[in-house]
Amino acid sequence: MHLGTRHSALDRVRLINSSSSSSKIWQAARATAAAPTFFKRISIPGVGGIEETFIDAGIRCNNSAKQFREEAKQLFGENRTVGVFVSIGTGHPGTTGLSKPDLFQRLLPSQPINTLKNIATDCESVADQLASQYRELKGSVYFRFNITHGLEQISLEEWKKIPDIVTHTRAYLQDPRISLALLCGQILRQMVGGEQLPFEFGPTSYEPYEPDTMFGRDHEKSTLVTTLCKGHAHVIILGGGGMGKTTLTLSALCDVEVVEKHPSRHFISCEGIYSVETLLAELANALHPLKTILCLDNFETIWEAAATVSPSLIEQFLSRISKIPMLSIIFTLRGSQSPLNVPWSNNKCVLPVKPLDTVSARDLFRDISRVTTIDTYTEKLLGELDGVLLAIKLLASIVQEGLETTETLWRAWEKKRTKIVKHGNNQLSNLELSIQLSLDCPRMRQDLNAIDMLAILSFKLPDGLSKGLLDKFQAHLPHNFLLHLSLAALQRVSLAYSNRTTNPERIQLLSPIRHFCR
Repeated sequence: MHLGTRHSALDRVRLINSSSSSSKIWQAARATAAAPTFFKRISIPGVGGIEETFIDAGIRCNNSAKQFREEAKQLFGENRTVGVFVSIGTGHPGTTGLSKPDLFQRLLPSQPINTLKNIATDCESVADQLASQYRELKGSVYFRFNITHGLEQISLEEWKKIPDIVTHTRAYLQDPRISLALLCGQILRQMVGGEQLPFEFGPTSYEPYEPDTMFGRDHEKSTLVTTLCKGHAHVIILGGGGMGKTTLTLSALCDVEVVEKHPSRHFISCEGIYSVETLLAELANALHPLKTILCLDNFETIWEAAATVSPSLIEQFLSRISKIPMLSIIFTLRGSQSPLNVPWSNNKCVLPVKPLDTVSARDLFRDISRVTTIDTYTEKLLGELDGVLLAIKLLASIVQEGLETTETLWRAWEKKRTKIVKHGNNQLSNLELSIQLSLDCPRMRQDLNAIDMLAILSFKLPDGLSKGLLDKFQAHLPHNFLLHLSLAALQRVSLAYSNRTTNPERIQLLSPIRHFCR
C-alpha cells in the first residue's frame, strides 16, 4: 500500500500487478498487517470474484521502495527525474526481534515465520541496490535511514518499550552522517519545495592525500593537528591566494595523530560550487561512508556567491552543520574574513597563513628545484616573490625541469614579471590567475574605490601607506572615496596586508601583486 499527501497523485491504494482490483482501504491495511504470529491472514475477492489470500512479509516485497519508484514512473512518466528519495527502515539486519510463539501461533506453517525472519536482510538488500543506482545518476539524491544498534532485544509486540526505541533513535540521529543527511534533506525541501534541483558537479570531493612538500608551516600544522585531536573542532584557515592553505590542510589531515583519532576524513573543493544546493549534493556523496572530519576548501567561492543573493542562507547552513555532534569541520578561505553569526564550537581555531619566511622560502625552492646552493639570482627572485608559496613552487618547478637556469629566470622576471610564473592554466598553476580571482571576487566589486586604491598602492606608493597618515591622505581624496573602507576591502581579500614590523604600521602590497597590477 502506498500513501501520499491529499494533493498528491499517490493518494490512493494500489496492489502491485493488480491495478484492476477494487479492494477497500481497510482490506489493504489488514493484508499488509497480517504478520505471522500476530494477525490472521485475510482473503480478498479479486478479479472475477476469485478470492486471494494475503499474508504480510512476502518474499522480496518487504522494502517496497522499488515498487514505489516504479509506480511513480507510471504516474509521472519515465523521463521524470527523482529529486530526493527518502527510505526509512525499521531496524538494521538482526535488530528487529520476534517473540516466542504461543501454542496457537506454533500451529502456523514454519515457512512464513522463516520468511519474516529474513525481512531485515531483504530490506537492506533493496536499500543497498537503490543506493548504488542513485550514486551513479546525476540529479538524484537517495537517503536511507535505519537504526543500526539498540533494538536487538525489542520484539514487535512490545509497545511498552517505545521509550527505549525513542532513546535508540535519538542516539542514531547523533551520528554525524545521519545529521548531515537530515540537514541536506531539510534544506533541500525548504529551498525548492520538493521540485527537481539542477545538480551539476564534478569530481570535487575525495579522500585527503599527503602533499609532496611543505616548508615553514610547522607551527600552523601543530596547532591544527592539536585542535583536530581534541574533537568536534571548527577550524578556519585564512590567507591570500597561493599562500598554501590547501597544502597545510591536506598535510594536517594526513598526520598520523589525526588519522588515528579520525580514520574517516573527507575533502571537498568548493571551487566551482556557487550555490548551497550544489554543496548539499557534494555533502550527500560524502555521507558514504561515515566521515568525522569534513574539509571545505576554497569556501569563499560559495560564501561570496550566496551572500549576493541571500546573506542568511549560507549562515543558516553553517549554523546547522556546526551543531552536528562529533563532526569536525575545516574551512579554507581566500582572504582574512570569515563568516559571522555562526555558533562555532568552543574548540574553534582561526589560522592565518602568512607569507613564508626567508629560510623556509629557500628550503622550498631548493627542495623542488633540486639545486644544491642558493645563488645570487635565486636570492633576487625570492626577494621579489615576497614569500608567496605558489610563486616559489612554480618558479622552482621551471628550474627543476631544466627549462631555465636561475640566471635566465631572473632575466625573464626583470622583463615580464608575474607573466612567467605559471605552469598551467588554473589557479594552482598560474600566479596571475590566482591574483585575478581575488580581484574579481564580489567583496572587491562591492567597494567601487577598492580597485583605485590598489592602483595607488601599486604605482604611487610602492612602499605602502603609513597608518599614521590615513586621515591626512583622506583629505586629498574625493568626498565619496572612503579610504578606510577601501583599504579594509583590500585586506579582507588579502590583496593588501598590514606590515606590523614597521612603526607605525604600513598598508602594503606583496611584490607579485604589485607587479601584476602595473
